[in-house]
Amino acid sequence: MKLEANTLARFETSSKTNKVRRFKEFLDGAGSWSRVERIIARVEVGAQGSDTRFIVTDPAGGKAKALYAAGAYWMMWGLRAAMPKRSSFAVALFDTLRLRLIKIATRVVEMKTEIRLHLPTSYPDQRILCIVLDRIPRLAT
Repeated sequence: MKLEANTLARFETSSKTNKVRRFKEFLDGAGSWSRVERIIARVEVGAQGSDTRFIVTDPAGGKAKALYAAGAYWMMWGLRAAMPKRSSFAVALFDTLRLRLIKIATRVVEMKTEIRLHLPTSYPDQRILCIVLDRIPRLAT
């Protein structure tokens, strides 16, 4: 992808102390999709290498970077809102949720209409994550 090469080139010419992040939007449709969709790509290059992520979105307006950030915000807000009220996670910062509940060794399988997460059999905050996933049935199948 041209965006990945350009982002890597920008990182190579930078001070290499910070990550370089770029966004691009385009229309595409996989062979199995019934229609063309708006896709937002986020490419990040840092000292640990490059990382490319994609989201598919319906809204026609808005800049790619803003939509990508808004999607991440609403996902984290929904996770925190689903926490039991007496849990310390119910008022936790998004970074705490990300580090304690999301950044665990999870195998991600991407399919046409869904993403499946295969969680490890044991990890420190497994109980609370199971409670939350039960409250969000669309995320846990």
